[in-house]
Amino acid sequence: MLTRRQLLTGTLAASGLAVAGGHLYLNDEEMQPAPQRAGKILADLHAHPHRDCPLEEILSMLSSPGLVGLSHIENHGNILTYERALTLPGAKEIEPGLAQLESSNGKNSSRGYFTRTQEINGGVFHILAVGWDGEGYFENYANPWKAIAEIRNRNGAVILNHPFVTSDVNSWKKYRFIHASEKEVLYELLGAVDEAEVFNAQCINPFGGLLVPNMKRANEMAERLVEEYASLKGTVSSDGRLPEQVKSCGIYLEEKDFCLEKLKTDLREGNFENDFRHYASRWSFLKGMFG
Repeated sequence: MLTRRQLLTGTLAASGLAVAGGHLYLNDEEMQPAPQRAGKILADLHAHPHRDCPLEEILSMLSSPGLVGLSHIENHGNILTYERALTLPGAKEIEPGLAQLESSNGKNSSRGYFTRTQEINGGVFHILAVGWDGEGYFENYANPWKAIAEIRNRNGAVILNHPFVTSDVNSWKKYRFIHASEKEVLYELLGAVDEAEVFNAQCINPFGGLLVPNMKRANEMAERLVEEYASLKGTVSSDGRLPEQVKSCGIYLEEKDFCLEKLKTDLREGNFENDFRHYASRWSFLKGMFG
């Protein structure tokens, strides 16, 4: 028969193992910046960092090597927008819609870039606008065709975000896969956009499909879709909500003569590398999505 001391020791040991197991489960990915490549600039064009994150973390994120697209969403006031980022210490606009932020701690310095992007709700599908002319943002539209036309009218590049996953407004679950009838529209959209997102770092499987679906499948489906149905290359993005997520992955562009017009040309012509992918950890996902 076990003594009280043995029972207590066993209970504490089991609790410790449970805590350790939970920690390993939630921290399944190491949150770190994507590696730098000689002569290349990392471009994470689809990100929604929260504006109320600690200022030090925001400044570190924006000044770290690479480019982040600060993706505005209509009626989401907690997102760090391009305009707000321009007011931060050290921020400097290079051309309309493109800025840099440099930081230095005396011995080391780093320079990062940020640009204005927008994720537009076009009915079921989410459309990313990049590098459009003029001030102001787009409204949300009842269908994706209208969104694409409006972006084209303002000389912007068009990316179809997370093609197989959409917001689920009619369920307690946050996201869902698109339905069969919606897939028919998706195939048509591939011929109208400049690129499609084939890897989204937030598309993970946090709880075995219980709280949200296994969204890793959506990335796999998007990869096959681009290969089978369109002559697109496929973009990679963090869709980050937290500074630790932003620039954890992206596409690599030629750094020489980099500007917004060249960015759009490279997107349209597939002049980028898209082979580096890195998922958000389950813990980081939960903090960003539900924190």
